[in-house]
Amino acid sequence: MGQLKRIVVGHDLRAGGEMAVHSAAAFANQYGAALKLVHVVEPHPLYQKIPLASRFTPHTLEEISRMAKGELG
Repeated sequence: MGQLKRIVVGHDLRAGGEMAVHSAAAFANQYGAALKLVHVVEPHPLYQKIPLASRFTPHTLEEISRMAKGELG
């Protein structure tokens, strides 16, 4: 097995979620790996119904998702 270079941990900012972050931090520290914290914010369903919402970004959610998947490999 190769050496760990980075660890990604998700956190939903709810009570109890910090346990995963602390565990991942200890693991990263033990192995000298970088720690990346991920928090995803899903758009509110009503946001999708606002006609002006599409003016704030030139991409649809599907396009953003496709671009993100491309970046992740």
